[in-house]
Amino acid sequence: MADVKVALVGFGDAGRQHLQALGGTVGACPVAVVEDDREAAAVARAAGLQTRDMGQVLADESIRLVALCRPPRVPSAVNQDPFGGRQAPSPRRAICRPMARS
Repeated sequence: MADVKVALVGFGDAGRQHLQALGGTVGACPVAVVEDDREAAAVARAAGLQTRDMGQVLADESIRLVALCRPPRVPSAVNQDPFGGRQAPSPRRAICRPMARS
């Protein structure tokens, strides 16, 4: 079975926790991050992730899972409209928002 390519939206505490958890998950392959904070984006690149915008992530058919890792209280266009006014991606992708920390 092929690895599931994952993009993280946000690379603050939650994004880094997701990267760590995904690193230990068989079949998951984090490949990209959407992050507008330059310092956080640099940390993501140093961790081996490509930085992209949401449009690029949604257009990339090889990315099968997009994890929204930004807190809802943070003003962000992605939090308001993850698809940027576009039609939702095909059912091959899932968009998830973390519900709790453990």
